[in-house]
Formats: sequence, C-alpha cells, structure tokens
Amino acid sequence: MLVAGTAQDAPRLELARQLGADRVIDVTREDLQEIVAAETGVRGVDAAVECAGAAPSAAACLLAVRKMGRYVQVGIFGREVPLAFDTVLYKQLQVFGSVGHSVKTWAGVMRVLEQRKIRLSPLITHRLPLSRWREGFDLCERKQGVKVLLSY
Repeated sequence: MLVAGTAQDAPRLELARQLGADRVIDVTREDLQEIVAAETGVRGVDAAVECAGAAPSAAACLLAVRKMGRYVQVGIFGREVPLAFDTVLYKQLQVFGSVGHSVKTWAGVMRVLEQRKIRLSPLITHRLPLSRWREGFDLCERKQGVKVLLSY
C-alpha cells in the first residue's frame, strides 16, 4: 500500500508507516507518478482513495490509478473543482464516493471493531476533555492531530 501526502502530513505519513504502509511518499519532495510507475511496473495502482479534498490530490489519484481501476473520493472539496475527468473515460475507471455516516455503514464498522482485529488506538493522537473541543478542532485543522478524542 502506498500512502501519499505533503510535508504538512508528516505525522500522518509516519503513522501510516508504523501501521504497515509499504511506502509513504511526501509529494512535496518526491514525484508520486514516478514512484507509482516504479512500484507497479508502469501499470498503476488498483485503487486510489483521495482523502484530502484537494484538487491536486484528486488529479494525482486519477493519474495514479490503473486502467479499469477504482477511484474513491473521501475528501470533501467544498467547492467546484476542475479535473481532467475524461481520464475516467479513457481509463474506464470505477468511481465511488464515500461518506461514512449511514446507519448501515456504522453497523458494519461496529461488527468489524467487535472482532478486535484492527487497532485504532494508534490513530488517537490527542485525548482532550470536551471543554477543550476548540483546541481539538484546531489541532485537526492544522494537521497536528490524526484523531482527537474528546470526552467528558
């Protein structure tokens, strides 16, 4: 599994490495497309999951995915984004959107978590009381926290 991000994402990239990513890529220092080509024999990745909600990230994901591969949009752009969307046509991509808040999704997630095969604790980088919620949100906005757990 390849995980890419910017220099701002350094803590998240390090966490991805610790959790078993085969390769982490800082796209501000390395060429993502060259690495994808080298790692896949020029074929491209089977699936690309865009989580940043940033146009350059979406464009890079569309380029990185192989013919007849999958593109999953998770990040929220919050505005119109120009993309070379003909790439979907030419590569015959399957395109999916993912919003993790349906009742069915949460029920499935709970079943997976009950099996205790996935360790989530490394994802929690900060634990704060609910009264410090603004600080928790700021940590996430500044990309200093991966997941901030608020409790009372």
